[in-house]
Amino acid sequence: MNQTLYAPLVGINQYPDPKLRLCSYKQDIEVVEQYLKARVAQDGY
Repeated sequence: MNQTLYAPLVGINQYPDPKLRLCSYKQDIEVVEQYLKARVAQDGY
């Protein structure tokens, strides 16, 4: 049985204080996406 899993991944970079802005928020989301895909493949969902 195939299941479709969804996980909304959000990277926020628009903070009012410019000192709080992140430089790698897109990369962080991509790393989490890769991790989740690997876990799903490993666990057999």
